[in-house]
Amino acid sequence: MMTATGMAAVRNFVKDSIAYAMYRVGSTDYRAAITSAEVGDDGKVRIAFVIDHTVTGSGKVTRVQLFDRWGNCWAEKAVSIQRNSPTGGIYYRVTVSVVEE
Repeated sequence: MMTATGMAAVRNFVKDSIAYAMYRVGSTDYRAAITSAEVGDDGKVRIAFVIDHTVTGSGKVTRVQLFDRWGNCWAEKAVSIQRNSPTGGIYYRVTVSVVEE
């Protein structure tokens, strides 16, 4: 069984390893900086980034991804997010649960 210290170390490793996000608009992928990464009081790792409003394309985000500092994709999700505002970005947050079973 993992101790509380071990679980905290694994959660912090996940938090500290994610370096950037990618998102797809139309057929083009764009890179986004991570704006926050934290381990909540509930033990969930929350990683956030902003989808930039200045990106051209169809206006619909169809995929989001998280990459580690070595360029490996850790998470990927097909989405359908319509970008309606030409002046504001979209805040996107990924929540990761790290549990022992």
